[in-house]
Amino acid sequence: MGEVYRAVDTKLRRHVALKVLPTLLSSDPARLARFEREAQFLAALNHPNIAGIYGLEETAGISALIMELVEGLTLSERIVLSPIQIDEVLVFARQLADALEYAHERSIIHRDLKPANLKVRPDGTLKVLDFGLAKALADDAATANIHDSPTLTAEATAAGVVLGTAAYMASEQARGKPVDRRADIWSFGCVLFEMLSGRLAFEGETVTDTLSAILTKEPDWSQLPATTPSRIRGLLRRCLQKNARKRLQSIGDARIEIEECLASEGSTDSIDLDSSNRGSQEAAPQKVRKLLLAVYLPAAVLVVMAGLVGWWLKGARTRTFHWMGTAVPGSSIAFGPRISPDGHMLAFQAMVGNLTQVAVVNLDSGTWALLTHDENRGFVNEISWAPDGSKLYFDRMVAVPKGIYSVPAMGGAERLVLEDAGTPEVLPDGSLIVARNDTASRLRIYHYWPDSQRLDPLPGWMTLDTTIPLRTFPDGKELVFFGGIKSPESADYLYAMDIASGNSRRLAPELKVARLGEGFPIAPTPNGRAVVIDVHSGDLHRLVAIPRDGGRSSNDVVTVTRSPWYLDFSKDGTLYTDEIDRPHEVLRLPAEGGTPEVMASSDYLRVHQSAYMDALQITDGRTLFDTPLSGRGQILLGTPGGDFLPLLETKEETSPPTASLPNDEVAFVLGSGDGRTVAIASADQGRLLRRLQGTKGRKIETLAASPDGNTLYDSSEGTI
Repeated sequence: MGEVYRAVDTKLRRHVALKVLPTLLSSDPARLARFEREAQFLAALNHPNIAGIYGLEETAGISALIMELVEGLTLSERIVLSPIQIDEVLVFARQLADALEYAHERSIIHRDLKPANLKVRPDGTLKVLDFGLAKALADDAATANIHDSPTLTAEATAAGVVLGTAAYMASEQARGKPVDRRADIWSFGCVLFEMLSGRLAFEGETVTDTLSAILTKEPDWSQLPATTPSRIRGLLRRCLQKNARKRLQSIGDARIEIEECLASEGSTDSIDLDSSNRGSQEAAPQKVRKLLLAVYLPAAVLVVMAGLVGWWLKGARTRTFHWMGTAVPGSSIAFGPRISPDGHMLAFQAMVGNLTQVAVVNLDSGTWALLTHDENRGFVNEISWAPDGSKLYFDRMVAVPKGIYSVPAMGGAERLVLEDAGTPEVLPDGSLIVARNDTASRLRIYHYWPDSQRLDPLPGWMTLDTTIPLRTFPDGKELVFFGGIKSPESADYLYAMDIASGNSRRLAPELKVARLGEGFPIAPTPNGRAVVIDVHSGDLHRLVAIPRDGGRSSNDVVTVTRSPWYLDFSKDGTLYTDEIDRPHEVLRLPAEGGTPEVMASSDYLRVHQSAYMDALQITDGRTLFDTPLSGRGQILLGTPGGDFLPLLETKEETSPPTASLPNDEVAFVLGSGDGRTVAIASADQGRLLRRLQGTKGRKIETLAASPDGNTLYDSSEGTI
């Protein structure tokens, strides 16, 4: 019940979750009373596994709960993402049981436990959300009315509540009888069953079928993994007893059982990425590798992920692993990690004096140092290690001279290797795969031998951007890139190319692989059988392993909340990545000098279908601003210090470029993919006026309006 928004507390400068009642329900006294009751219950609970509340506010007749913002996936999203390993299930279950025990000790029951009301933070912490149906145990004598059911009230049915809630209701709750803490224990059992099996404990095509299954049927116990501990099977059966008197009586007993089970396990399974395909589905227990978090940065974070990525690409099931993090010294802003051949040194791009330089950190000692210092040669963009680890190759794409350089790993002078080239990737024989403009100034892939200075073109072209998606597989026989193969004008896809012959094959045609921002992270796995890329999923980033042979058995490795730009694997399967945190601001600079004024800001820099959005004020003085909302880009309109609201209320994407027209009208790009067009909206009325069908499907790069506003000019792929 309620709509939840991400918001910023401007007084305390923190991100919060804002939960408000939908307009349809805001005039309902019963709904308002339930809303206020949720605030009171949350205020009484202070537990690390329960999302906290900061306040209850009301303005203009709208009530809002100001709550802790919990980042990460809901448990339902996590279950769908990939199977959860049993020891991870038990860790989540222990946290859930601990939170429920705390609430029950304070005479509060939740009554609507389900995976959608549980969130898993990136650090593995589980949080209980939505106490909108919670009640105090002192109210147990309330009338046994079916309309108190979370899903079967007349109001809820009219509002179209999803069926999922019914699947977690205890048998006495389904009958509309009074409930106590044992209803939460039943729901806990349903959630635990679903985490283990990936299936609902009770399901049916309709609400009636689902409730009938709850009242008359047993869960399909055969759906539990064969490795489920016997004591957990027993715990599930006690939690899911239909007779509440025979059910487990205290959730604290469940917590104790889970903790003892975790203690008896003693170790965590892990699978090395370099392991060959094995006949058995069980792997020998190994020590979980450590995840290192290198340098928390205001603009970029280097992250080293280990114990995460274990899968067999042929035939065996996907498995999920725990990870943990510790800090490693480094520069305040760093990205682009590349691990040395021996796995002891990590090279990265360090931001120094507003320029990127090559830096290395010793992962054993934690000491780090800059290898390049020249402030007159421009940015470092890509780094690659020589096969013996003695030196590093890097490029300076905005430099004089522009080109590929090398520097000794122990420090020394930079040396120009190849002018007018970039993106060096070193092969085992010491030759390089590079990107360079061809005779028609199109970015093409080449094979270069530094000793002989031989330079051979390969049939692959890419788009110049902040990062260039080009890597080589460990055996040195093939490269992988995102671009075109038949001509520079051909569509961009993910390809693997045989370096000797130049023949290419498309990878993952079933996935929607696209560049949706400045970065396109890409890295072959150490066994050379797959390549990992970022596949966007709303506001999240799924790192997906795609088979090198062109097969369709892609596997999710991990999901992160912020955009990575670079990926790299060490030989032991540890994954290194960065997470880019680049706030988006529109500034107004006084012509006479002085401090710029922040016109608008967002936590996310959105560069999806076009380049950076030019700052634009419309004729009435308001400012346009682009930002991601609910997984899609939207153009907002507002005044400095005031509210920024969507230019147009639509489910379609609204994106730059934009142009200001007379009468407070705005031209912009509406839609995505082949359906996008230039559209014109009234900023004053928030209404779509017309679509310019002649622009449909074009990738609009710039827009400009004639002084009288009667003509629009746009550029697309070099044509105006």
